Amino acid sequence: MISAFAKASADAHFCSYSLRSQTKMAQVYRKPRETIPSLIRRFSRASQAGKIVERTKKKLYNYRKPSERQEKQRAIMREALKELRRKLEKQGRYNEKLFEREKKKIKAKFGF
Repeated sequence: MISAFAKASADAHFCSYSLRSQTKMAQVYRKPRETIPSLIRRFSRASQAGKIVERTKKKLYNYRKPSERQEKQRAIMREALKELRRKLEKQGRYNEKLFEREKKKIKAKFGF
């Protein structure tokens, strides 16, 4: 999986990051008189700036692109809810409870 390590010894002072077979590196070298916590903090910031964790999580959880049918259904539902909201606001009857009740009716009508 993911291995992040901070190596701090007398001969080499750096932090790096590697991911399975791919190596996306965020390398930070220790400055003279820099403490180890400071080095690790700079490494964390560098990995955040490089969006390394974000890319790793994206690969960890396989995100499926919605099908064309699903996209169309969502668009239909979104437009129906916009129309409902406009209609209720125009009538001066808009409140959350009424909107949710009508929303359930629309979902049942479209089979969601």
